Amino acid sequence: MLQVRGLINLDSVDDFFEEFELDTVPSFCPNCNLSFLPSYLCSIIQEDEKIYLIYNCPTDSCEQVFMVSYVERKGRYHVEEIFPSVIKPHLIDDEIIKISKDFADIYSQACEAEKRGLHLICGIGYRKALEFLIKDYGAYLNPDKTEEIQRTPLSNCIKQYIKNRRIKSMAEKATWIGNDEAHYKRKWESMDVQDLKNLINITVSFITTELLADKYEQAMSRS
Repeated sequence: MLQVRGLINLDSVDDFFEEFELDTVPSFCPNCNLSFLPSYLCSIIQEDEKIYLIYNCPTDSCEQVFMVSYVERKGRYHVEEIFPSVIKPHLIDDEIIKISKDFADIYSQACEAEKRGLHLICGIGYRKALEFLIKDYGAYLNPDKTEEIQRTPLSNCIKQYIKNRRIKSMAEKATWIGNDEAHYKRKWESMDVQDLKNLINITVSFITTELLADKYEQAMSRS
């Protein structure tokens, strides 16, 4: 239970004390992206029962303030939005970023949507990230067919341009679940976004292994 000091009611312009329970407290600053235990400054409550908490980043290199809005559900206050809204990049191997920065950006945005509770749309974002990853990897393997790969539907692209059996298998399965996220009727009813993420992460892992293997084979080949 968090005791709020100096809570301001914008509708009555009254100051008062109140205790309320937060579901979570921010663990990073949206300005500098560093992890920390935030310094609480003050709170504001509105007629719609939303509460806005003002925090201060304690790191010497930042020290900026930011605001978190909370909405009440079943007696607890849950994070609704953080201001300023900054997307924290998902940790992705540099080898993947080199061939598909768009994949890294789209995947990070899909993760952010999921963190904010946007479960009905984050799956589509993961599906889009997968398409960029596979097409960019296909173009990396077949640079003379880049334009053709970009125009080819994802499923056909996997079949035609991805030769590694395990990458092909995982990417195909990820595509099936990803397509379900965009369609009215699901074909794979026992699978969800978590399964989609697992398959994408496995695909990323296999691609990373292939890229690193190629890198060392080229760097250490004997003449």
